[in-house]
Amino acid sequence: MEIYQGDTLPEPRSMLEATAEANNLNAIMACQDAYTEAMNKVDVAQVEVQTVRVVDVVAEECQRLFQNFLDSFKEGDVSEYVERAKELKQLEKSTLVVDFTDIIMADSKLCGLIRDEYYRLNPELRLATKNFVNNHVPDTQNSGREFYVAFGDLPGLHRVRELTAAQIRRLIKIRAQVVRSHPVHPELLLGTFRCMECRVVMCGIEQPFKYTQPSVCFNPQCANRVKFELLTNESKFVDFQKVFPSGEFEDSEVMSYEVMSKRLTSAELDTICKMSQDRRLFSNLCNSLFLTIHGNKEVKKGILLMLFGGVSKFTGEGTHLRGHMNVCLVGDPSTAKSQFLKHVERFSPRAVYTSGKTSSAAGLTAAVVRDEESFEFVIEAGALMLAANGVCCILEFDKMDIRDQVTIHEAMEQQAISITKAGVKATLNARTSILAAANPISGRYDRSKSLRQNIGLSASIMSRFDLFFVLVDECNDIVDYAVARSIVDLHMSVQSSTDVQSYSVGDIRRHSMT
Repeated sequence: MEIYQGDTLPEPRSMLEATAEANNLNAIMACQDAYTEAMNKVDVAQVEVQTVRVVDVVAEECQRLFQNFLDSFKEGDVSEYVERAKELKQLEKSTLVVDFTDIIMADSKLCGLIRDEYYRLNPELRLATKNFVNNHVPDTQNSGREFYVAFGDLPGLHRVRELTAAQIRRLIKIRAQVVRSHPVHPELLLGTFRCMECRVVMCGIEQPFKYTQPSVCFNPQCANRVKFELLTNESKFVDFQKVFPSGEFEDSEVMSYEVMSKRLTSAELDTICKMSQDRRLFSNLCNSLFLTIHGNKEVKKGILLMLFGGVSKFTGEGTHLRGHMNVCLVGDPSTAKSQFLKHVERFSPRAVYTSGKTSSAAGLTAAVVRDEESFEFVIEAGALMLAANGVCCILEFDKMDIRDQVTIHEAMEQQAISITKAGVKATLNARTSILAAANPISGRYDRSKSLRQNIGLSASIMSRFDLFFVLVDECNDIVDYAVARSIVDLHMSVQSSTDVQSYSVGDIRRHSMT
C-alpha cells in the first residue's frame, strides 16, 4: 500500500501497461522453471569443466633457452650435462646440478631471467630438465619419475639476517647450518579435489608451501567455496626430506685441474703453484695463519696438522682409525690459548666456538625437543654436529661437568652420537676435530707434577686427545721483551725483519682444497 502526501497524485497506469508487465513476469518465471528442470536431468559430475589456461610467454621462452643450453653446452668435446644426466639412472638421484657460472658465460639473457624470476620460472625449468633427461637417457622415458634442477656456484653470498623484500622470488645463495631435522613424511605437491556438492573433480591444484583447497568450484553452475574432498590416490606427493642411500655419505670430492681451473682464477692458480714449490711451505703456513701470535712454533704446527686432517681407514685387523685429530692446549693464563681457538674459528669454514663452562651435554652433542609446529619429537644438533667435517673449539674444557665430559667420549673416538630418548633412537655422525683449551688446577702449571695432576681430567678423556701442548708463562725478561715487541710492531704495522713468506687466509684455504 502506497501512501502519498500532498496534493499531487501519481498518474494511473493504463490497463495495457499493467497486462504487459504481468506477461513479462510470467515469462521470466516460466524460463527459470524450465532451466531448473533441465539442470536436474543433467549429471553435472560427468560434465567436463572447461578452464582457461593463461600462457606465460616469458616462462615458455625461458624453458626453450634452458633446454637449448643443456643440449649445447660442452667443455671441449665432452657434453658436461649429458654425462650428469646419465648418472640420474640411479633411483636415489633425481636432481641435475647446473653450474650457474656456465649459464653466465653461455647466455646472459637466460642468466638474468633465472636470477630475477626464479620462483616464477621454476616449473618451466623443471619441465625442461625432465625433457632433457628423457631425451638423453631412454631408460627414464616411461618410468614416470620427476627430475629437478639445482644451481651451484651462484655468485654473491647473503646472510639470513640480510634478506629483505628485494630478494623475494629471486635466486640467491646463503650460508646456514642445519640445527634441527624432521622425520621423513609425504608432502602434498599437486592436489586433486572433488566438490562435495556437484561432484566435479578438479586436478592439478598446486600447494604453495601449505595445504590449499580450490578457492571456488570449477563448475560455473556451482558456487561451492568450502566443501571439497582430497582424492589422495589421484594426488601427487613427494618426500619432504632427502633420503640418502644406505652407506656412508661423504661431503667431499676429488679436485682435478679442470675443476680447479673452473672455480679459481688464473691468478689464484698461479699462487697455488708457487706455494707448492715453496721449500719452507709448512713453516710459512704456520706463520701466516697465526700471524699475531708470537712463538709457540710447535703448537702452530700441531694445530695446522689438525686443520688439514688425515684419512679415515681400517687396519688389517679391522680396527677403525679416525682421520680427525683432537688437540688440547694446557697452560697458564695469558699464553694465547683463546687466541689460537679464535684463529682456528675464523679460518675453518665449519668451525664452532663454545665454552665448556656454559655448555651442557645436549648442547655439545644433540637434544631431542618437541617441534612447535608438528608437535613431534625432533633432533636438534649440538656443537659437535654443527662442526661436522670441521673443528669444534671448546674453551675452559677443564670447567666442564664430569657428566658432560662423559657424553663426548663416543663422539671423540667413534665419531658418532647415539641418542635414545622420547621414542627417538638414532645414531648421528660427528666427524669433527676438537681443539680444547684448559687451565691448570692451581692457576699455574706445576712442573713438579704430571700432566694429569695439573688439569684433573679423567684418563678416559685424556686418551682421546692425540696431542697435548703445555704453555708455560716463564718469568724471563728476554721472552717478555720479544712478546711486547711483537705486539707493538703488529699495531704499528711494522714488518718482521726475518725472511718469512706470508700467505693470505684465502690462499691457505684454496691450497687446502688441493
